[in-house]
Amino acid sequence: MMNEDLFNEIYNEYVKDVYAYFKICFGEYTADDLTQNTFIKIFNHLNKYSFFIPHNRKAWVFSIVVNVKNDYLREKQKNPATEELFENIPTVDDPLDSIIINKAIRELNDKDRDVILMTSMGLSSDEIAKHIHISASAVRSRLSAARTRLKIILEKYGVDVE
Repeated sequence: MMNEDLFNEIYNEYVKDVYAYFKICFGEYTADDLTQNTFIKIFNHLNKYSFFIPHNRKAWVFSIVVNVKNDYLREKQKNPATEELFENIPTVDDPLDSIIINKAIRELNDKDRDVILMTSMGLSSDEIAKHIHISASAVRSRLSAARTRLKIILEKYGVDVE
């Protein structure tokens, strides 16, 4: 018997962050699907291992997010013709700055984008290092370089960054 309260707590605490991560990486249509897939995996895991309680919820959820993202990218490589037609159309309700920042983050390479997004989700450099299989000091170096590249892209769009 699964602990439904635990699932609901995890869902309520992380659904917005998970969706935001996928939206920045892939756009809103894919973000909906990948967010749903993530929480299905969480639900199934909690259902299968009823006594499991994650020690660090954020790190555990994000490890599932990374796996869902990697599965999606592998599938997309196999079937490149399944590209979403309306993927990069922003919603009308998005403020202009948010659209520009999302566009700038999408212009980063995958490694830079991942380290910036994981950091923005509150993961430590040690936690990020475990997910992407590099040292914590390499994460900090990559983050510094990624922030510099993001700043250059934002300045290209006329956003002043201090």
